[in-house]
Amino acid sequence: MGKARTKLAARDIHGAAGRDRVSDDEFSAFSATLRARRVEVVEYAGLLAAARGRKVVVLGGYSSLGYKDPSALRALVGGLLSSRGDKALYVAGATGAGIGAAYRWIPGLCAELGLKDVKTAGIVSKNACRVGVEDQDFVVFVDTPPGDWSVVVKGKSLMVSIAADAEGEMVYFRGGAISGDEIAEALARNVRVSIVDGPGTEPDPRMVDAMRALDAEFVADGTSMFLEACARQSGGMDLRRSFG
Repeated sequence: MGKARTKLAARDIHGAAGRDRVSDDEFSAFSATLRARRVEVVEYAGLLAAARGRKVVVLGGYSSLGYKDPSALRALVGGLLSSRGDKALYVAGATGAGIGAAYRWIPGLCAELGLKDVKTAGIVSKNACRVGVEDQDFVVFVDTPPGDWSVVVKGKSLMVSIAADAEGEMVYFRGGAISGDEIAEALARNVRVSIVDGPGTEPDPRMVDAMRALDAEFVADGTSMFLEACARQSGGMDLRRSFG
Protein backbone atom coordinates (compact mmCIF):
# COMPACT_ATOMS: atom_id res chain seq x y z
CA MET A 1 0.00 0.00 0.00
CA GLY A 2 1.40 3.39 -0.95
CA LYS A 3 2.13 6.08 1.58
CA ALA A 4 -0.35 8.43 -0.09
CA ARG A 5 -3.16 5.94 0.45
CA THR A 6 -2.07 5.43 4.05
CA LYS A 7 -2.10 9.16 4.68
CA LEU A 8 -5.61 9.44 3.30
CA ALA A 9 -6.74 6.59 5.52
CA ALA A 10 -5.30 8.29 8.59
CA ARG A 11 -7.32 11.46 8.06
CA ASP A 12 -10.81 12.32 9.23
CA ILE A 13 -11.62 8.77 10.38
CA HIS A 14 -13.72 10.17 13.22
CA GLY A 15 -15.31 13.01 11.32
CA ALA A 16 -14.54 16.70 11.45
CA ALA A 17 -12.56 17.75 14.50
CA GLY A 18 -11.88 21.38 13.68
CA ARG A 19 -9.51 23.10 11.30
CA ASP A 20 -7.09 24.43 13.89
CA ARG A 21 -4.52 22.49 15.88
CA VAL A 22 -5.60 21.62 19.42
CA SER A 23 -4.27 24.40 21.66
CA ASP A 24 -2.46 23.87 24.95
CA ASP A 25 -5.39 25.42 26.83
CA GLU A 26 -7.90 23.19 25.05
CA PHE A 27 -5.82 20.10 25.77
CA SER A 28 -5.37 21.08 29.41
CA ALA A 29 -9.11 21.57 29.88
CA PHE A 30 -9.90 18.24 28.23
CA SER A 31 -7.29 16.46 30.33
CA ALA A 32 -8.95 17.85 33.45
CA THR A 33 -12.28 16.31 32.44
CA LEU A 34 -10.53 12.97 31.96
CA ARG A 35 -8.94 13.12 35.40
CA ALA A 36 -12.41 13.72 36.83
CA ARG A 37 -13.43 10.46 35.14
CA ARG A 38 -10.35 8.72 36.59
CA VAL A 39 -8.70 8.44 33.19
CA GLU A 40 -4.96 9.03 33.66
CA VAL A 41 -3.28 11.04 30.89
CA VAL A 42 0.30 9.78 30.52
CA GLU A 43 3.27 10.04 28.19
CA TYR A 44 4.32 6.94 26.28
CA ALA A 45 6.95 6.14 28.93
CA GLY A 46 4.20 6.23 31.55
CA LEU A 47 2.11 3.74 29.62
CA LEU A 48 5.11 1.46 29.23
CA ALA A 49 5.65 1.62 32.99
CA ALA A 50 1.97 0.77 33.59
CA ALA A 51 2.37 -2.23 31.28
CA ARG A 52 5.16 -3.72 33.38
CA GLY A 53 4.17 -7.15 34.68
CA ARG A 54 1.08 -7.31 32.46
CA LYS A 55 0.14 -9.18 29.30
CA VAL A 56 -0.15 -6.38 26.76
CA VAL A 57 -2.67 -6.90 23.97
CA VAL A 58 -3.14 -4.20 21.33
CA LEU A 59 -6.61 -4.36 19.80
CA GLY A 60 -6.89 -3.39 16.15
CA GLY A 61 -9.73 -3.26 13.67
CA TYR A 62 -12.19 -0.97 11.98
CA SER A 63 -12.90 2.43 13.44
CA SER A 64 -15.24 4.75 11.53
CA LEU A 65 -16.53 1.89 9.32
CA GLY A 66 -17.91 0.14 12.37
CA TYR A 67 -18.94 -3.51 12.29
CA LYS A 68 -21.87 -5.30 10.69
CA ASP A 69 -22.63 -7.39 13.79
CA PRO A 70 -21.40 -5.75 17.03
CA SER A 71 -22.88 -8.48 19.21
CA ALA A 72 -20.84 -11.12 17.39
CA LEU A 73 -17.75 -8.94 17.75
CA ARG A 74 -18.42 -8.62 21.48
CA ALA A 75 -18.41 -12.41 21.75
CA LEU A 76 -15.03 -12.53 19.98
CA VAL A 77 -13.60 -9.92 22.34
CA GLY A 78 -14.96 -11.99 25.23
CA GLY A 79 -13.12 -15.03 23.91
CA LEU A 80 -9.91 -13.04 23.83
CA LEU A 81 -10.36 -11.83 27.42
CA SER A 82 -11.13 -15.35 28.59
CA SER A 83 -7.97 -16.73 27.00
CA ARG A 84 -5.68 -14.02 28.38
CA GLY A 85 -7.06 -13.91 31.92
CA ASP A 86 -6.06 -11.42 34.62
CA LYS A 87 -3.00 -9.14 34.72
CA ALA A 88 -3.75 -7.99 31.16
CA LEU A 89 -3.60 -4.54 29.60
CA TYR A 90 -5.66 -3.93 26.46
CA VAL A 91 -4.60 -1.00 24.29
CA ALA A 92 -6.68 0.48 21.48
CA GLY A 93 -7.33 3.87 19.89
CA ALA A 94 -9.07 5.51 22.90
CA THR A 95 -12.27 6.51 21.07
CA GLY A 96 -15.47 4.46 20.94
CA ALA A 97 -15.75 3.98 17.17
CA GLY A 98 -15.65 0.46 15.73
CA ILE A 99 -13.34 -1.77 17.73
CA GLY A 100 -13.34 1.02 20.33
CA ALA A 101 -16.62 -0.44 21.57
CA ALA A 102 -14.37 -2.88 23.44
CA TYR A 103 -13.80 -0.17 26.05
CA ARG A 104 -17.51 -0.29 26.88
CA TRP A 105 -17.68 -4.09 26.74
CA ILE A 106 -14.60 -5.03 28.75
CA PRO A 107 -15.93 -4.13 32.23
CA GLY A 108 -19.04 -6.24 31.71
CA LEU A 109 -17.11 -9.08 30.10
CA CYS A 110 -14.69 -9.12 33.02
CA ALA A 111 -17.62 -9.41 35.43
CA GLU A 112 -19.08 -12.27 33.39
CA LEU A 113 -15.72 -14.07 33.26
CA GLY A 114 -14.74 -13.42 36.88
CA LEU A 115 -11.69 -11.37 35.93
CA LYS A 116 -10.48 -8.97 38.62
CA ASP A 117 -7.31 -7.33 37.27
CA VAL A 118 -7.71 -6.11 33.70
CA LYS A 119 -6.67 -2.61 32.60
CA THR A 120 -7.40 -0.64 29.43
CA ALA A 121 -5.48 2.12 27.68
CA GLY A 122 -5.55 4.19 24.53
CA ILE A 123 -3.12 5.87 22.16
CA VAL A 124 -4.73 8.58 20.06
CA SER A 125 -4.25 11.93 18.33
CA LYS A 126 -4.90 15.08 20.34
CA ASN A 127 -7.71 15.67 17.84
CA ALA A 128 -9.70 13.32 20.06
CA CYS A 129 -10.11 16.25 22.45
CA ARG A 130 -12.86 17.44 20.12
CA VAL A 131 -14.72 14.16 19.73
CA GLY A 132 -14.17 12.55 23.12
CA VAL A 133 -12.65 9.30 24.35
CA GLU A 134 -14.05 6.30 26.19
CA ASP A 135 -13.48 5.55 29.87
CA GLN A 136 -10.16 3.72 30.29
CA ASP A 137 -7.31 3.57 32.77
CA PHE A 138 -4.61 5.36 30.76
CA VAL A 139 -4.45 7.42 27.59
CA VAL A 140 -1.51 8.71 25.56
CA PHE A 141 -2.08 11.67 23.24
CA VAL A 142 -0.02 12.34 20.12
CA ASP A 143 0.21 15.88 18.76
CA THR A 144 -0.88 15.73 15.10
CA PRO A 145 -2.22 18.24 12.56
CA PRO A 146 -5.98 18.85 12.30
CA GLY A 147 -7.75 15.89 10.71
CA ASP A 148 -4.73 13.58 11.06
CA TRP A 149 -5.38 10.65 13.40
CA SER A 150 -2.12 8.77 12.93
CA VAL A 151 -0.04 7.90 16.01
CA VAL A 152 3.28 7.62 14.23
CA VAL A 153 6.26 9.17 16.02
CA LYS A 154 9.71 9.25 14.38
CA GLY A 155 8.51 6.87 11.71
CA LYS A 156 7.13 4.25 14.09
CA SER A 157 3.55 3.55 15.15
CA LEU A 158 3.13 3.83 18.90
CA MET A 159 0.56 1.03 18.67
CA VAL A 160 3.27 -1.29 17.38
CA SER A 161 5.83 0.16 19.77
CA ILE A 162 3.85 -0.61 22.93
CA ALA A 163 3.43 -4.22 21.81
CA ALA A 164 7.13 -4.47 20.91
CA ASP A 165 8.51 -2.69 23.97
CA ALA A 166 6.24 -4.55 26.42
CA GLU A 167 6.80 -7.90 24.69
CA GLY A 168 3.09 -8.10 24.00
CA GLU A 169 0.97 -8.90 20.98
CA MET A 170 -1.43 -7.34 18.50
CA VAL A 171 -4.85 -8.83 17.73
CA TYR A 172 -6.77 -7.46 14.76
CA PHE A 173 -10.45 -8.03 14.14
CA ARG A 174 -9.74 -7.37 10.49
CA GLY A 175 -9.45 -3.64 9.76
CA GLY A 176 -8.73 -1.05 7.10
CA ALA A 177 -5.66 0.56 5.57
CA ILE A 178 -4.13 1.68 8.86
CA SER A 179 -4.47 -1.85 10.26
CA GLY A 180 -2.63 -3.19 7.22
CA ASP A 181 0.23 -0.77 7.72
CA GLU A 182 0.46 -1.57 11.43
CA ILE A 183 0.51 -5.32 10.75
CA ALA A 184 3.30 -4.93 8.21
CA GLU A 185 5.33 -2.84 10.67
CA ALA A 186 4.64 -5.26 13.52
CA LEU A 187 5.87 -8.24 11.51
CA ALA A 188 8.99 -6.31 10.51
CA ARG A 189 9.61 -5.61 14.22
CA ASN A 190 9.04 -9.25 15.22
CA VAL A 191 5.80 -8.57 17.12
CA ARG A 192 3.30 -11.38 17.46
CA VAL A 193 0.22 -10.61 15.34
CA SER A 194 -3.11 -12.41 15.12
CA ILE A 195 -5.89 -11.58 12.67
CA VAL A 196 -9.38 -12.75 13.58
CA ASP A 197 -11.64 -13.10 10.57
CA GLY A 198 -15.02 -14.62 9.85
CA PRO A 199 -18.41 -13.81 11.44
CA GLY A 200 -18.31 -10.74 13.65
CA THR A 201 -15.38 -9.08 11.89
CA GLU A 202 -17.13 -7.73 8.77
CA PRO A 203 -17.36 -3.93 8.48
CA ASP A 204 -20.72 -2.18 8.30
CA PRO A 205 -21.58 -2.45 4.57
CA ARG A 206 -23.46 0.85 4.63
CA MET A 207 -20.35 2.68 5.79
CA VAL A 208 -18.22 0.90 3.19
CA ASP A 209 -20.60 1.96 0.43
CA ALA A 210 -20.58 5.54 1.72
CA MET A 211 -16.79 5.69 1.71
CA ARG A 212 -16.51 4.17 -1.76
CA ALA A 213 -18.98 6.74 -3.04
CA LEU A 214 -16.48 9.39 -1.93
CA ASP A 215 -13.35 7.52 -3.03
CA ALA A 216 -13.49 4.70 -5.57
CA GLU A 217 -10.02 3.50 -4.42
CA PHE A 218 -10.98 3.36 -0.75
CA VAL A 219 -9.31 0.42 1.01
CA ALA A 220 -11.99 -1.40 2.99
CA ASP A 221 -9.84 -4.32 4.14
CA GLY A 222 -6.17 -3.78 4.89
CA THR A 223 -5.78 -7.31 6.27
CA SER A 224 -6.77 -9.32 3.19
CA MET A 225 -3.23 -9.58 1.78
CA PHE A 226 -2.03 -11.12 5.04
CA LEU A 227 -4.96 -13.54 5.22
CA GLU A 228 -4.31 -14.60 1.62
CA ALA A 229 -0.67 -15.20 2.52
CA CYS A 230 -1.84 -17.43 5.38
CA ALA A 231 -3.96 -19.46 3.00
CA ARG A 232 -0.99 -19.96 0.66
CA GLN A 233 1.36 -21.19 3.38
CA SER A 234 1.21 -24.36 5.40
CA GLY A 235 2.83 -22.78 8.44
CA GLY A 236 5.04 -20.06 9.79
CA MET A 237 2.84 -17.10 8.89
CA ASP A 238 -0.45 -18.32 10.24
CA LEU A 239 -1.68 -14.93 11.35
CA ARG A 240 -5.24 -16.21 11.53
CA ARG A 241 -4.61 -18.15 14.70
CA SER A 242 -7.13 -16.62 17.00
CA PHE A 243 -6.26 -16.80 20.67
CA GLY A 244 -3.73 -19.61 20.85
